[in-house]
Amino acid sequence: MDCNTYIEKYLSAHVDGELTPAELREVEEHLAGCVNCRARFAEERAVKALLRERAAMRRTPPIVRGSILA
Repeated sequence: MDCNTYIEKYLSAHVDGELTPAELREVEEHLAGCVNCRARFAEERAVKALLRERAAMRRTPPIVRGSILA
């Protein structure tokens, strides 16, 4: 399969754990032989990890939290 298809369709879903077992197997086989897609996969994983880390640091302002609880 064309690398562009994997990059656009599967790498992000792979990082998020959203692939079916068949898709996962196919993507893993492709990644084993494609250094470019492995690099893109590593970048995707790093970006998403950074986003999760940064999002976790944000606290809801007290006034908003109070409104939600009310």
